[in-house]
Amino acid sequence: MPRKSKLTDEERIAAVKEYLDGKGNIAEIAKKHKISSTTFIQLVKRAQSEGLDSIRLSSHNKKYPK
Repeated sequence: MPRKSKLTDEERIAAVKEYLDGKGNIAEIAKKHKISSTTFIQLVKRAQSEGLDSIRLSSHNKKYPK
């Protein structure tokens, strides 16, 4: 069972878009959304490299082959 996130998918995307649009810095936006700066930096980096859809939460655990 995945961990429960403090933010919904829409809130995560909105926060990252807010940062990418230059409406605040990492610390301000992370504090506003009540998440750690480190977590927010990871979200931004993943969104920049893989796209905004990559920061959505999966609804199930990943399964790996044996």
